Amino acid sequence: MLTFVTLCAYAASVAAVPAWQTFSSRSSIGSLVRDANALEAVGLPFNRRFFLSMDGAPGGSSNATITEASLQQQPPLYFLSNDRLYQYTNESYIIPVSVLNSTESEEDPMPYKVVIGSEREAVQGITWQWRGPNLHADYPATNRSNLGLFYSCKNTHGQYGTYLHLDDGSQLNVKYPKRTPTPHGCYLVKLLDYKSVSEEEEEKKQQAVLASWW
Repeated sequence: MLTFVTLCAYAASVAAVPAWQTFSSRSSIGSLVRDANALEAVGLPFNRRFFLSMDGAPGGSSNATITEASLQQQPPLYFLSNDRLYQYTNESYIIPVSVLNSTESEEDPMPYKVVIGSEREAVQGITWQWRGPNLHADYPATNRSNLGLFYSCKNTHGQYGTYLHLDDGSQLNVKYPKRTPTPHGCYLVKLLDYKSVSEEEEEKKQQAVLASWW
């Protein structure tokens, strides 16, 4: 009985380890958090603002979703560190953003799905980069990239998720790359640092680029 209690106490202590201990120090996380910002989804054919969010409670694993801005709830914050993307809630809840291989899924419409958490099931080797104001997901081992393009799609249950496709990475500097066609019923979007999107000219520029691809 004593052994069982000891094991339970140990398990509880492990579960309670703050997420910031993944980083080198509290001070390093503080400097990163100062750069944390919302990710605005640009390109949806609606005259409203949308952000990268999630379909679960803050601090837990969930599907990444594109959600309309609300006065009642601020959009989540994100930051990059060592080519990885994290969602920040507070020092106890700093969760990696991962990409799952959904190729064999019978409910998902695209081969890769963006999720909050779920590191163990994630595609290993995905890196996140800023290219200008645009967020990119790259897969250096195969020289592939999502070219800065994300998709907001419904699965077979009618639930929205955020997806991507990994295309030929050599097209990164091509103005109009040959990309995978947008699946029926999906919306093509770019995810931009909200600080840059707040500049009206940048937002118009990105909207115009996406409009030419519809």
